[in-house]
Amino acid sequence: MNLPGNIPKEKLQKIVLIGIGTLAVVVLTVQFYVAGQCRSFFDARTNREHLEAQIVEVQQRERTMADNQQVAQQLQGFVDAQQAAMARGDAFAWAVREISLLVEKHEVHVLSLRPGSGGSKQPADKEVTTYTAYLELTGDYDQLGNFVKDVENHFPTAEIQSLEITGGAVNSGTHQMNLDISFRVRPEPAPAKKGFS
Repeated sequence: MNLPGNIPKEKLQKIVLIGIGTLAVVVLTVQFYVAGQCRSFFDARTNREHLEAQIVEVQQRERTMADNQQVAQQLQGFVDAQQAAMARGDAFAWAVREISLLVEKHEVHVLSLRPGSGGSKQPADKEVTTYTAYLELTGDYDQLGNFVKDVENHFPTAEIQSLEITGGAVNSGTHQMNLDISFRVRPEPAPAKKGFS
């Protein structure tokens, strides 16, 4: 039997089989190769996004560590400056030297500088030892006020325990000031413990 278009039935069956076979090959290729490539592409894309997120996180962590290191250095500088302003060694000799250097910058006169109590422990902080010095000065009111301001700025860890100013117009504006200053004593490093040999 001849079909329209003059194609024999056997040939038409072969063409249909070839078409079906070709379609099957295309479907299988798409199913196994193209779909696999698409999955692999999407997996690679997801993996890349994950790695990019990790890189951003590591970069942020490095910036944070650098910032923390800078803050730690600034903090160490602050601690070193505070410790440098603390009494050390012979506390009275240290107080005489430091106060004498400070007095040279002001128009005040030292009448006396006496040692106070040494080695007292603060009850709130048992690790802190203080040393108190008693100072008597003369000068006009403004000069004495500037001296007190510089004492507070020069010795940031010190504390003025008491301050008394006497005098007046009778003695030409010259006043006498009694000042009790409590200095923190810099802790000595703990001695190394000797072990058994």
